[in-house]
Amino acid sequence: MMNEPSITTTIDGTSVVVPPNLIAKYNRSLPRYTSYPTAPVWSDTIGVPEYENALAHVPASGLGDQPISLYVHLPFCAARCTFCGCHAIVTSKRDAIDTYLATLERELALVASKIKGRATIAQLHWGGGTPNYLDNAEIRRCMTAILRHFDIAPDVEASIELDPRWTNPKQLALLRVMGFNRVSFGVQDTIPTVQEAIGRIHTMDDVTAILTAARETGFKSVNIDLMYGLPFQTQTTWEQTLRDVEHLRPDRIALFGFAYVPWLKPNQRRVEPTALPTPLQRLQLFTTAIERFGKLGYTFIGLDHFARHDDELAIAQRAGTLHRNFQGYSTRSGLDLIGVGLSSIGFLGHSYFQNDAKLVTYERRITSGELATTRGYRLSQDDKIRRRAIGQIFCHQRLRLDDSLADTFPNLQDLAGDGLIQIKGQDVTVTPLGRLFIRAVAAAFDQYLTEKPIQYSQAV
Repeated sequence: MMNEPSITTTIDGTSVVVPPNLIAKYNRSLPRYTSYPTAPVWSDTIGVPEYENALAHVPASGLGDQPISLYVHLPFCAARCTFCGCHAIVTSKRDAIDTYLATLERELALVASKIKGRATIAQLHWGGGTPNYLDNAEIRRCMTAILRHFDIAPDVEASIELDPRWTNPKQLALLRVMGFNRVSFGVQDTIPTVQEAIGRIHTMDDVTAILTAARETGFKSVNIDLMYGLPFQTQTTWEQTLRDVEHLRPDRIALFGFAYVPWLKPNQRRVEPTALPTPLQRLQLFTTAIERFGKLGYTFIGLDHFARHDDELAIAQRAGTLHRNFQGYSTRSGLDLIGVGLSSIGFLGHSYFQNDAKLVTYERRITSGELATTRGYRLSQDDKIRRRAIGQIFCHQRLRLDDSLADTFPNLQDLAGDGLIQIKGQDVTVTPLGRLFIRAVAAAFDQYLTEKPIQYSQAV
């Protein structure tokens, strides 16, 4: 690594040189911090009684002005992509989906029965799996079950993850009628060799046509997901993918680094390790995308998200009101999050709650009239302070310190010495160089990393 060249790029209008020794130093397993404390720290001592108590304190229509966020996990897929790290179930049996939707209907009724009144949804997100692997009747059934128990805010932000291979204009029209106003298409890469290696083959013509159809159908935001660090990605092929993205003109781009964890995800064992880019090459792919998206008029929101300068995310970041949750960056703050479905996660009353990740036991518990909560975590006052600090780092790349975080000072001094942050008095600012290693900066505030070693994905 030491004999490899430095990487030079431009971030936020600043020329940045990344020496190979920093890549080696910070190429370690770190969380993405969609939660703090992170999920591996959670405990099975938090279960159904704690979740029921939290639901009882959710503000309902007429009882408070605070709406909620609802996440629905739809785990089914036609085939398992080799890069996938989600809780997904491959099936061609529609009766399995029918049984799952019946379970979901019961869970929604159970959750709603614990709330004192009808809660109002301000954010709705369907994730998976492949949510649009459901046919139109199944989509309508799922939304009907939600509307049976919850009200929808007039300005609801309703989003769904879509596989372009399973999307068609009629489905898009139904999703709009059902109230969805944001769609994210999982494109990942546009090069046939890479697509074949990850098991996700679609042509640019097909992707262009379906994004055009989404815009014509009237979706407020049409977005795409890309992934770097995939097998057979090279600088040359990646630059072609980025040129293709320029023609797609998405409103937002999520650029995820491939988390190669075959010891946790058996489907990834089909990926040949020698086909993967090196850490230096991965970072080169990432910086190339940052620079290209900047030239195309996108704001680098943070970690792995980009948005057009006039997008709500970019506006919220400039206003200092941007937030981060399990679905990524958000303009809505302080909403209780209820998760329904297999393995889904909620956050209510400063506590995390997660459903059973095994389909058989999830369905059995819900069918028997019991919530499927299996573990969670109640934040201490110290956790809340650190969670807020990590959120500020990811959303705004700055933080004002006080004595409650005094134990982080040595780690922060080390980061400052490497040029990843600047410290002026009590103010910490992430430098353009530090934005490439934002997870390492956030990890300085994580008191659990050294207490319980866990294998996360690569930080760069």
